[in-house]
Amino acid sequence: MKLNELNESKNFLKVIHDCLCFGSWGFGSQRLGFNIISEYDIARSHVVNEKGEGSVCIEDVYVKGLELGMNLKMTDKVDQDIKVFNIYTMRDNLGNVDLSGICKLLSGDYDIEDSDYILQELIWGEVVFS
Repeated sequence: MKLNELNESKNFLKVIHDCLCFGSWGFGSQRLGFNIISEYDIARSHVVNEKGEGSVCIEDVYVKGLELGMNLKMTDKVDQDIKVFNIYTMRDNLGNVDLSGICKLLSGDYDIEDSDYILQELIWGEVVFS
C-alpha cells in the first residue's frame, strides 16, 4: 500500500487492523470495547460469515464494527473516563497522525510503539499515553 492509497476504506481499515494486531491497544490503563455491547455480536457474526468460526479474532471484530459504522470506546480503568469513537472520527484525525509512523507502518518496519501512537492519534487526535 502506498501513502496516497491510505484514504481508501479498505486500506484505512487495514492500517487500523494492523495497529490493533501489533500494538498494545490498551495503553496500560485503557480498555477497548464496543459502546453498545450487542453490536459486538453483530460485528462478530459478520466476521464469522466472511472467515468462518475458527478464524475470528477480536481485532477483526473491532475493525468490522468500525466498517459497519459502529462506535467503539476506550475506557480508563482508573477514573472510568470514556472516549467514544468511530471510523468517521478516526478519519477526521488522520491528518494528526505523524507521517513518519505511517511510513514505518506501510513499509512493514514498525513496532508496538509506532502502532500505539498511530492508534492514539486516530482515536484522540494526539498521543495521550507515551
